[in-house]
Amino acid sequence: MESTESPATVTAPPTPEPTVRLEPFSVDHAREVIGKHQWPGAVEALVRGPAVTLRHVNGSLLGCIGLLFPTPWAAEMWLLATPAAAEHADECFSHVQSILQEFAAGYGPHRISTFADPKDTVRLEWLSRLGFTKEGTVRQIGPLGENFDIYSWLPIVVPANGEGQ
Repeated sequence: MESTESPATVTAPPTPEPTVRLEPFSVDHAREVIGKHQWPGAVEALVRGPAVTLRHVNGSLLGCIGLLFPTPWAAEMWLLATPAAAEHADECFSHVQSILQEFAAGYGPHRISTFADPKDTVRLEWLSRLGFTKEGTVRQIGPLGENFDIYSWLPIVVPANGEGQ
């Protein structure tokens, strides 16, 4: 049976208002996420590259993401998240994905890598969704000498001696 409503009377469901916003990064944001007692000196190192903060519209801090550039062609991504970020995982993920793509386009690295604790299943899931590939395990790279896995994302495919990726 055909609908008696004309297309003009059918309305789409309302678009939900964004609950996560971006703001400029500051060292204080990173300190708030990881605490002053963890990784002494590491927080100050994060200001050496582009970074942004994710904050809920109610003002609560959700996390920070940024890049460090050990070389002009390769970057290391860092991502700090609060437990509250899990409540807004999809929206946070969308922001992180967009930010990562903007950083790659704007700064031009052909490789972005990151380290992950192999027990951090949430981070491993996000890295997979972002397109990162596990490359191996780096021994004693964690702040307390832990072994972490290294993952990479290649936003620009650069043939290596004609062999491809």
